Amino acid sequence: MKHTNRMLLAMCGSLLAGLASAETRSVTIKVGNQGQAEVVSGNQSSTTNGGGRQGNNNAAAGGPQEFIIMSGGGADMYAPNFINAAVGSKVTVQFNTGNHTITEGFAEEACKPLQAKDPKALHSGHIPFALGQNTVGTFTFSVNDTQCRYYYCATGPHCMRAQVMTINCSPEEFTKYLKLATASKENIDGNTVQGGVVGSISLEEATFVPLTAENGAKPPPAPEPEKKAENPAAGGGGSGKGEEEEEEEEEKEKEKEAGGG
Repeated sequence: MKHTNRMLLAMCGSLLAGLASAETRSVTIKVGNQGQAEVVSGNQSSTTNGGGRQGNNNAAAGGPQEFIIMSGGGADMYAPNFINAAVGSKVTVQFNTGNHTITEGFAEEACKPLQAKDPKALHSGHIPFALGQNTVGTFTFSVNDTQCRYYYCATGPHCMRAQVMTINCSPEEFTKYLKLATASKENIDGNTVQGGVVGSISLEEATFVPLTAENGAKPPPAPEPEKKAENPAAGGGGSGKGEEEEEEEEEKEKEKEAGGG
């Protein structure tokens, strides 16, 4: 299984290389028994592809852009999760069904907040969305440099399920981080909300349609049947009569006995 994982992750690198300067599209990659990691390129302009290397020295050309990232929904993932952005670009994460974060992490240690070293590192806090809500939580931040940045969801096992994302990283750097994430033994939360602005938009403004039973969501669990209250007065072989009714009959019996005596 470990050998298979290595082969799949090696394939991941070569597949991602094809996304380096392509328009937005996705590639689904199976990573061992960890499930599937869908890699979605969010590049919105062509980039300089220096032998497959981009990111630190080859951020997206064409000036600042606005990126919208969806977090959660039908799977624990960001979409897109692989983008290159010029300095001054704005990134807005819209939080779909579930409870998710976007948390900046270490290159060498996935699923661990960079805030452990740098208190000013980015962390959105946990932002939930449930069916029936009319508003969608958002977290907006700016791209201030062309350094390779790593992000993950700090909720439950989401990071280990490959809910990771990179900005201005090479395909190889993304692949390495994905491998570290799916092999991680724990998912550590951020400390404080930092590095961006928490907000909300109306559901109509969101770029996603929440999952429902009609479009693929799992139906909610059926409510448990109501337990009928036991009637202590009825005893083990209860008569099925209510407590007040039985008390009434007892009173009538007493009246009859008193009249007969």
